[in-house]
Amino acid sequence: MSVIPMQRVSILVLKADAHQCTQALLASRLFQPIEEPALKRQEKQVASLEQPELIVTYTELERDLLGLLDRFDVSPPQGFSGTPHPTQDFVHIRRAVDEASAWLANYDQEHEKLQDHVFQKERTLIACQSLATKGLSPKALNRSERLLIRLGWVPKNAQLQLRETLGDLTYITDTLASLGQQELLLAMALPRDSARVQGALLGVGFQPQVCGEESNTVETTMAEIHALRKRINRLPEAFADFRLLWSEQLVKYTGRVGMDLLTLENEKSGKKTGPAVLFQGWVPVPDVETLKVKIDEATKGRFWIKLDPAETISTGSDGKEPVPILHRNPLLLQPFQRLVGAYGEPAYSEINPTPVFAINFIIMFGMMFGDVGQGALMSAIGYGIFRRMAGRQDVGILLMECGVSSMVFGVLYGNVFGIEHAVIPPLWFHPMENIPYFLKAALMLGMVLLSVGFVFNMINAVRRGAYAQAVFGQHGLAAASLYWIFAGLAIRYFLSEETGDAGSVMDSWLIGIIALLLLLLFVHEPVLRWFGGQHPIFPRPILSHFLVSAIELVDTIARYLGNTVSFLRVAAFALVHAGLFLAIFTIANMLAQGPAGTVWYWLTVALGNVVVIVVEGLIVSIQILRLEYYEFFSKFYQGTGQRFRPMGT
Repeated sequence: MSVIPMQRVSILVLKADAHQCTQALLASRLFQPIEEPALKRQEKQVASLEQPELIVTYTELERDLLGLLDRFDVSPPQGFSGTPHPTQDFVHIRRAVDEASAWLANYDQEHEKLQDHVFQKERTLIACQSLATKGLSPKALNRSERLLIRLGWVPKNAQLQLRETLGDLTYITDTLASLGQQELLLAMALPRDSARVQGALLGVGFQPQVCGEESNTVETTMAEIHALRKRINRLPEAFADFRLLWSEQLVKYTGRVGMDLLTLENEKSGKKTGPAVLFQGWVPVPDVETLKVKIDEATKGRFWIKLDPAETISTGSDGKEPVPILHRNPLLLQPFQRLVGAYGEPAYSEINPTPVFAINFIIMFGMMFGDVGQGALMSAIGYGIFRRMAGRQDVGILLMECGVSSMVFGVLYGNVFGIEHAVIPPLWFHPMENIPYFLKAALMLGMVLLSVGFVFNMINAVRRGAYAQAVFGQHGLAAASLYWIFAGLAIRYFLSEETGDAGSVMDSWLIGIIALLLLLLFVHEPVLRWFGGQHPIFPRPILSHFLVSAIELVDTIARYLGNTVSFLRVAAFALVHAGLFLAIFTIANMLAQGPAGTVWYWLTVALGNVVVIVVEGLIVSIQILRLEYYEFFSKFYQGTGQRFRPMGT
């Protein structure tokens, strides 16, 4: 349940083995390279192993390979394979890619050329047939001297623009046929208007159509179209043969290039130092020996390795290098680790709050949603999700755990599907019948959780070596002692109400201790500066500093009070849960008086339970997260850690 201890590892290999070592580190998924700033403290001069030009080259090659696979409708490989040889693989793979690309370019060019020929032949055929229908001869059109005659194709609706351009000019136009978005236009005008007519036709995108004068033009054109279509129909067969020949090889090349590119991108974490290459990074302590074996196999024993525990690595005045965090929590805690991670990852020296977070979450959910029947239904749904929905196991586990807690508190409350008294007797109390008692229990729960937060804060400060912070800090021992005194007084007051003893709950000797603690909190910043050797001890200007300290002291006390009172929502939502069922059963009893009353009664109860499980369950979960994040975590948890991210992930 704790954070896995880490070690910083320094690996020295020959430059010739750099690719193999990088691949071994990638395959192990146990090595996280140290960022560049951490390497600036090396005593020897080192140079980056990064090869940006080669990375760009392989990126372009991978893009071309993926483009070819997409053209062949072949899925790229799911993973990378092969031993990387980035300086050797490129030449023959690029040659193969260029060959395949050239064949496809010729194929596309031939296909486009044949399609264009068919299109032009179809236009000629339509023109000849249209002229024959009108009783016109291509010969007469071409040799007319008294009229200017033009035959060609224009976009549809172009005649409107043509009329606006020609105005009152004497001319005749006729649409003979259409093909797609084009129309076959026959235009006639007087020869003296030739220039104006030609300009107008060009303005609308006129494409001249030439028709042969031979009597067999139609038959000849149809035969040519048929021959061209046969050639077009044979092209897919050639494409299929080429695809079959190249697909497997291209998939293999894509995996190989991906491995080369991944190697090059991760090799930049290595540093050249003479004839060797240095890799530095973090590795989990339990996996050190596994990593050694993989590097030994990759380099054939030609490597040197040095291990430094994370706790011994110091950078002087800069503190310690950021150590990544690796969690290996039990299955039941994994959903809660995700919720903690949503707030922030714990630092390496920080307490991992996941176990306590999980216990708090489960207890508060049960207190706010105590119902045996609904808890059982929730657990059953969670179990179904856990077994049937891959990738949603965390949701299933969370529902099962919350369902069990709901069942336990349902037994304590005597509540089954909102029915109290009639099914099972309460082992603790009925919330609606013991509201003052429940409110006190919620406040005491808040006091316990906040106290745990204070303790965790002091432990974290001691782990960092900040002993003065552990005692005099904002949430240190002095602040915690003040809180505990007031919490004890509150508990004593609650108990005095229970016993009927109305005597004073404030002993005179406590006043002096409270005053001393308030004074320590008031001057906590100068005290910390004094322990830290900072000067001046009192920040300037002094008057402004004391004013700010007074405001902060009042704010701290108010926040502690607000944090505690905020836990009243635990009791409030439990009472809301009971109140909702009171309303549901009231409505059900009213409907039971009408026709088919029994059916409407149980339908109302069933739908009411569904609404409560979905809506209130979600609201309760949100409220618990708010209590955990803002009331509990704010006392000790920074969440500034970095998750362990192995090379290649």
